[in-house]
Amino acid sequence: MKVKIKAYASLRHYLKDKEEDAELIVAAPVPVGEILRLLAIPECEVMAIKIGAATVDRSHLPADGDLIELFPVLAGG
Repeated sequence: MKVKIKAYASLRHYLKDKEEDAELIVAAPVPVGEILRLLAIPECEVMAIKIGAATVDRSHLPADGDLIELFPVLAGG
């Protein structure tokens, strides 16, 4: 199964070669939380996860070919 990961802003540096997009191949469907672990992205740094137009949680099982978008925690005043 292959999924595409798109990381925004401060999460981008976790992807190989500091690219905005990455592809990950896994043997079987795994939850989004496991994909974060495989990419060494701390869950506490991810505010939102989207697949298509839907916001999903870390237990969601993406389908082959899905684009997983990762949005960082926002701060400011």
